[in-house]
Amino acid sequence: MLCREDRVSAKGRLLAFVPGLGRRKASAHEVPCMLQNDREALLPQIGLVGGREAKPPPKCGLRETMKDLVKRSHAHRDPITRRPSARHGFDALWYPMLRPDPIAVGTAGWSLPKAYAPHFPEAGSHLERYAQRFSAVEINTSFYRPHRVSTYEKWAAAVPDGFRFAVKVPRAITHEQRLTGADELLARFSWEVAGLGPKLGPVLLQLPPSLAFDRTSAEPFLVAFRRRFPGDIVCEPRHATWLAEDVDKLLSGLAIARVAADPAPARGADTPGGWTNLVYYRLHGSPRMYHSAYEAPVLSQMAAHLHQQAAQGGRAWCIFDNTAEFAATGNALDTLALITSSSPCTP
Repeated sequence: MLCREDRVSAKGRLLAFVPGLGRRKASAHEVPCMLQNDREALLPQIGLVGGREAKPPPKCGLRETMKDLVKRSHAHRDPITRRPSARHGFDALWYPMLRPDPIAVGTAGWSLPKAYAPHFPEAGSHLERYAQRFSAVEINTSFYRPHRVSTYEKWAAAVPDGFRFAVKVPRAITHEQRLTGADELLARFSWEVAGLGPKLGPVLLQLPPSLAFDRTSAEPFLVAFRRRFPGDIVCEPRHATWLAEDVDKLLSGLAIARVAADPAPARGADTPGGWTNLVYYRLHGSPRMYHSAYEAPVLSQMAAHLHQQAAQGGRAWCIFDNTAEFAATGNALDTLALITSSSPCTP
């Protein structure tokens, strides 16, 4: 993804913003996702700027890809760089430079229960109205079925510039393939979500409770996943073996944040892990999962956690997934009110 304020020079070298160094030239090998070796990983990012229904990635070489990158460099915002562990074989990752607020609060899906309708504008679609109050949403339907690129583009066009969509990885990858032999599925998913353009937020990898950590399958998948998605990735494992210290180091080295989930499926799963620059809370409802609303003390504590992360220079997401009895919308509104009413923390 390219920043509108960044440019591509006549020699095909991206003028990129590098923290601590300012704007400098970055050679082609520093473009996201190992451009030389993974053409399909780069093209979905280029496809972000097309604004049209995407076709399968064309078969072109590096030179053609860079020409296309030059042509479309005006249309998008992004990136800043971060360098994870060199042993995984890539030089740089790109993250959004023109970030939204460091704290994002929202729900799983953007349905608006009648009880909370007065809190939202009257005009517009549910998504348009939702996006006037919240800065983020989590798309869960992608877990069950694919969406067209044009559908993602339509959603992106309906929300303000600072709005972000978290998107859940298809269950075909996580639950059916169980992280093995999923290259084609991952390529398809990355091409689809490219329709969100710079409004793509974290990509959520939720793993089945029965999937224990196996380095021989998990590490190659996570490395391939990171190469394909240069933005934020969050992982919600639900087997205790994923909470070990060595797994946390693996996630951190790949700049993947581990979700803090409630209720916790295993001891320690309710606290953030992995890459600490981003924390991602998924609140499913407690004690009755998906149904129970959270009480005021819990929401106050969550608001404090979010403020603390922002004060330390990081970013924080809080998604309420207790949607079965429409508690998520009320909890998200209350949390947002707590955040905005308290003293702001400058990251």
